[in-house]
Amino acid sequence: MLCFVGANAQLSDSLKSLDSKEFKDTLIENYLIQGKKAIIAEYQSFREKTKKDSILKNTGKDSLQRKIKYSGDVSLAHDYGLLPALVDSNQIDPISMYSSEGIGNVEFMGVPLKLNYHYANYQVPYGLNNYFRVGVDLERLKELKKERLKGINKEYEERKELNKLGKDSLRMKQEYLQVLQDYLKRKLENEREQYQEKLKDTLSAGAGKESDSIREVLRLFEEKMAYYDRMEDSLNWYQDRMEELSDDYESVDYDLEKEKLKAIEKLKMKAVDKQNEYTGGVLAGLKKFNLGLSYPRTTAMSETALPLKGVDLAYQYKNWYTFLASGLTVNTLMFTNNQFENKLTNTQNLLNFFDFQVLKKNQLLSLVRTGYGKPESDHAFVGIRYLTPLPFLNSDSNNEVEKSLGLELDLRMKIDKGFPGTLDVVYGKTSLGGVDEGTGPIEEKGFFRTRTNLGLLKWEQKLSKLRSSYTLAFRWLDPYVDNSNLGVMQSDNVRLEVQSKHRLNSRIQLGLQGRTDRNNLLAIQDSTMRIDLMGIEGQASFGRLLNVVGHLNYVSMANYDRNASLLSSQDNYLVTVNLNSNHQLKKMNGFASFTYSDNALLVGDQYFYFRNIGGEYRLSGRRIANTVSYYDYQTNNLDESNEMLETGIISDRIELSLKSLKISAELSYSPDISEENYGFYVDLAWSLGKNTTFISKIEKPILGNYYETYFLDRYQRFPYTIQSKIVFNINSK
Repeated sequence: MLCFVGANAQLSDSLKSLDSKEFKDTLIENYLIQGKKAIIAEYQSFREKTKKDSILKNTGKDSLQRKIKYSGDVSLAHDYGLLPALVDSNQIDPISMYSSEGIGNVEFMGVPLKLNYHYANYQVPYGLNNYFRVGVDLERLKELKKERLKGINKEYEERKELNKLGKDSLRMKQEYLQVLQDYLKRKLENEREQYQEKLKDTLSAGAGKESDSIREVLRLFEEKMAYYDRMEDSLNWYQDRMEELSDDYESVDYDLEKEKLKAIEKLKMKAVDKQNEYTGGVLAGLKKFNLGLSYPRTTAMSETALPLKGVDLAYQYKNWYTFLASGLTVNTLMFTNNQFENKLTNTQNLLNFFDFQVLKKNQLLSLVRTGYGKPESDHAFVGIRYLTPLPFLNSDSNNEVEKSLGLELDLRMKIDKGFPGTLDVVYGKTSLGGVDEGTGPIEEKGFFRTRTNLGLLKWEQKLSKLRSSYTLAFRWLDPYVDNSNLGVMQSDNVRLEVQSKHRLNSRIQLGLQGRTDRNNLLAIQDSTMRIDLMGIEGQASFGRLLNVVGHLNYVSMANYDRNASLLSSQDNYLVTVNLNSNHQLKKMNGFASFTYSDNALLVGDQYFYFRNIGGEYRLSGRRIANTVSYYDYQTNNLDESNEMLETGIISDRIELSLKSLKISAELSYSPDISEENYGFYVDLAWSLGKNTTFISKIEKPILGNYYETYFLDRYQRFPYTIQSKIVFNINSK
């Protein structure tokens, strides 16, 4: 930095003889007098500029310690009457249910969290009425790190620009100083020339003899030379100071760069991909963290996640990955196990939605998966699952569950060159599972000698030039695999599956699927079931004019005896087509939709048919909308008559948005029902203030709607649903 020690004394000495009235250089003297003030002011300004807090402090050195920020909604609700989620056949009186739920975001110690909960005093079949979840919001975390990095870069650029302005100002002063130095040099040369001429004239006049006039000329010349030397020394002093100040400015640029890198390092930020997504600190490697209700993937054999009430954590440290999950298993089926007279219990999985099996409650499932690599890339993981009953939570002594252990090896290799693709290899074992009567007894030979093997080979191939991708998978589960340990999939099953996806052009996409399943792998049972599936799905869009989505799945189920002779066969199919279109009528937006759905599934020893045909048209403006619809529902009774039931429903719905009130009302009518052939609902949302909303709804459905089927005695007792809710918006801002 600048050193003024001795400098002021030198400047004062250079100005002592400026009182001489015989000669003065006003231009330089004014510069020297004003320059002292200017250079000191420049120095002080520089010190003030560089005295600011560090970049890291100015960008929230520790924004981790800022106050807690939160936002979200909390609601209190009361539902009464015919509640659509409750299918308890023993309850025919109107049900009164109180509930509360909340969802929100909290930033605590710089960590963004997602929170939500739901509580109801009435236990519903799917078991999720009482739960909470706290999880790290990884997307928001990346945004926060981006914001902090953006703040660091912004502060750095502002400091850099400030320094540049100082350097530009100094450069102008240096240029002016150079002009003065050149001016002084020329003036000095001119004085010497004048002195020589004057001395020559004096000597000529004095015939070469020394005289008083000659001594006077010499004196004046020496004084002028001394004067100009002092001026030159002063200007050189200023030049030295400016060069030092210039070096200081350059040093600041260097220090700013180091300070920026230090700020980033202190926040422990690093780029994780080419899109400049940033994470930081201990949370840099966090891939998932949920406390409460979570959905971990329990096995690499399936993409299906199992709901747990516990903890769910995934962490990536460089190339080492670790996944931990532990919690109580939850039955999330939307019906009880005795629905459809227990026909669905342990029914084979036809369409890969999920397996209908008895999901045990009050079991503690803990799993660890760790290894080298990343889940989405090359990796080699080893997993351990341990399932144990909790007797103090299970009041049913007849529903005892044995402890179960599962081991699994998960390998993935991605090939990027030549013939690019992804190969997955999975191998695992479990403890001995429950043995069905048809499977026969087994002599347990120990964990590694019992037939509880499971495995998966899967190859995914992308052909960019053809705009297509292909998947070939082979899956094996031994008969004695403990499927409760897996949480999904049934044992005694081998599956071969082929899938392909094709992008025909920018508007049309097509998917094909073929799969065959077979059980009785050890030929222990008297019969073998084989399921073959062929499916096609397509999507096409023609601007905003028309969008088409369709699915067609054909399933063949066949039973064979030990001699491979056909015992029985059944055909199942599912067809769905949806067409929709958007358009405008002056200032109104129009939307038209048509749906066709036709399903035939074998349930137990009977077919279950369902057909839905209909459509709707919606016209909406700024504050009002009207929707007219007609849907025809056809289904059959699962009884001896197997009679087809048909219900056509015509509806008209009006929605109105006022300043603080939103109203939605619908009136429905069915010409196919002789009694109770009308339905309605009225829904009000009233804003009571900036942060409070009251919602009320009363509804009477039409019995026969496939999506709203209730037990007849419950419907006849009280066919109304009355709901009220108050929602509080909570915000720290």
